[in-house]
Amino acid sequence: MMRQAFRYTVTIILMMAVLTAKGYQVNVANSIANGTISVSSSSTATAGTTVTITVTPDNGYYITENDITITPTGTGSQAQTRTDPDIAATFHPSASSINAEGKGSYTFEMPESDVKIEANFTARTTITGATVKLSATTFTYNGSLQQPTVTSVEKDGTTFLTEESTNGYADYDVDIPNSINVKESPYVVTFTFRGKYTGTATADYAINKKDIIISGITAKDKDYDGTTTATLDYSQVVYEGIVEGDVLTVTATGNFEDANAGENKEVVISGLTLGGKSVANYQLATSGQQTSTTASIKPKAEENPDPQEQTDPQEQEDPQEQTDPQEQTDPQEQTDDHQEQTDDPQEQPDDPQEQTDDPQEQPDDPQEQADDPQEQPGDPQEQTDPQEPTSSIVDIKDENGNTYKVKPVIDESGTSSTNNEVIITELPASVLDGETSIPSTLNNEGKEYTITLIEAEAFKNKPEGTIIVLPEGVMTTAPVDNVVNGDGTCSKLVLSKVLLFTPTIKKIIAASVDFQRTVTAGLFPICLPFDRTLPTGVKAYSYAGQDNNGNAEFEEIMGTALKAGYPYMMKVTTASTRTRGTSTVDFGTTSTTQINLDVTDLKTTKDGLEFAGTIHGLTNAQGLTTGAYLLQADGQWKMTASDNAADANKIYIPAFQSYLIQTSGLTTSTIGNSIKSDEGSDPTAIQAIHTKDTDGTERWYNLNGIQIKNPTRKGIYIINGRKVIAK
Repeated sequence: MMRQAFRYTVTIILMMAVLTAKGYQVNVANSIANGTISVSSSSTATAGTTVTITVTPDNGYYITENDITITPTGTGSQAQTRTDPDIAATFHPSASSINAEGKGSYTFEMPESDVKIEANFTARTTITGATVKLSATTFTYNGSLQQPTVTSVEKDGTTFLTEESTNGYADYDVDIPNSINVKESPYVVTFTFRGKYTGTATADYAINKKDIIISGITAKDKDYDGTTTATLDYSQVVYEGIVEGDVLTVTATGNFEDANAGENKEVVISGLTLGGKSVANYQLATSGQQTSTTASIKPKAEENPDPQEQTDPQEQEDPQEQTDPQEQTDPQEQTDDHQEQTDDPQEQPDDPQEQTDDPQEQPDDPQEQADDPQEQPGDPQEQTDPQEPTSSIVDIKDENGNTYKVKPVIDESGTSSTNNEVIITELPASVLDGETSIPSTLNNEGKEYTITLIEAEAFKNKPEGTIIVLPEGVMTTAPVDNVVNGDGTCSKLVLSKVLLFTPTIKKIIAASVDFQRTVTAGLFPICLPFDRTLPTGVKAYSYAGQDNNGNAEFEEIMGTALKAGYPYMMKVTTASTRTRGTSTVDFGTTSTTQINLDVTDLKTTKDGLEFAGTIHGLTNAQGLTTGAYLLQADGQWKMTASDNAADANKIYIPAFQSYLIQTSGLTTSTIGNSIKSDEGSDPTAIQAIHTKDTDGTERWYNLNGIQIKNPTRKGIYIINGRKVIAK
């Protein structure tokens, strides 16, 4: 019995060993070129489990799941012998999370066998000279977003799909600008070919100015002056065709039909000119404009005394009145009736002594002076009323306690404006520093004063980096740099030292722009508020995703057009632009430039990173909220915003720059850079070193930390964690 029990126990142990799951080998072929494949976890797997592999095409190549083959070999130290035909069949993995070029993760179910993974990476076809058709190439401004749609993209008779292609991705990405306003240069639609294609194509479209018809201009009556000049009144102007919310002004020249006095004379209107902050989007219609109005020229008033009083025969010819000695010598009559003496021209010049010596004839009656306000040019009550600015400068405070020095607007007759209009002669420091805005009106002790002009001298203490936008309808007496008039125009914008820019208007029309960037490293981020061609001595790059080391990778843009509001990485390439370790790049313009301040969606998101641009700038508080990374002088992106409450409003990222955000969560304090297909000029911060893959593939790096396929020239390289000299 004991012998039988022992044999039974051994049999159970052998059966358990047979039933234990075995691991099989996942082998990647050594012959794979133009890309890499790696097993995400272990190189062994049990039958029935899901295996994930990571596929990365080299630059300029692509792959699909059908190009990856998995062949069960039926061999290996732990392989079991089976006659199942599935083991001998070649199959393909399923795409899990890939991009248009096939880069990403693939999965397959492990058979009861070792497997060998092979792949065929294919070179992407470069597309040049593609024909792009848009649904429309011109629009008329209407105040709303207007964009064309893509009709087709063709090359040599081949139509590239606008829908998803066979690998689940479109053959191209299309970037259509946010087009609302009229631009001097066309809007550019950019096509970036993806998947099995590479290259770019562009198509232009324009937004044309909207026609405006003017009516409602009137002319003011005037006294005869011998000229035909007429003064026009624009207070009742009608702008037929204007979009609600836009602001236009108009000026013109008015001339009477002739210079003679007359009622309701024709006034010819000519030289209509549009203005206002919305003027860039409008033009005068070629027909239908107001060409005339009416006004009167009044006869010139007579300057001689009343003819009735001069020619009164009763007073001139009465001999009794002229010769009666009693009438001339009676002092009572002289003092009681001074009106008759002053009115009778015959009596005034006879005795100048009487007129000057007799106090009874001087109009000094106090009662008469006090009762007639017209004869009191200096009413003390009116001169000292603090509510009424006189021709002298007075102080008026706004609702926040800021003090403005103002003076009244003086009209053509030399008197103060009856509309309580004032001119600012001195501004408070809080306005000059950009902390508070200038109001359109000032209220003082129950009266409201309208600001129409600000003297240019009032801005003499404004910091160079502050941009001030005046309220609608308010202008400066002379052009001032970085001061935007109420119609949205500015003589010159100097953006080089602007740190924070938060205007309340959507655009600025600047006669010229001064914008220079001085950097201490070869790479620097930028986000322009206006369209511009690429300056000489630099290259521009767009965000292309993360490379194999987790660095932010950038690829050079095609063409020379820089778009407003788009984030770019710039690189200095010409030595002549560098001076004593710094580089200065001029982005300024000398022609009229539209500054776009309503651009939205300024970002590119890919591979867990977001490359964003800011026209306005970010404070510390905003930087912490968004998790923004700022590019440092060492070429790495770091989050350095302060969490100190006292620093909340300090500048973190200045205006007109770009920055990075980790959309998948803040998992690292530092992000490196790499420039795609641009070997060996800028450090990129190697975050991790891959030495040799499971299939024997070796990883090469140059001394700038950029992973390369193979050495292409003599020099020192890093491979397997050690330096190697390539001769």
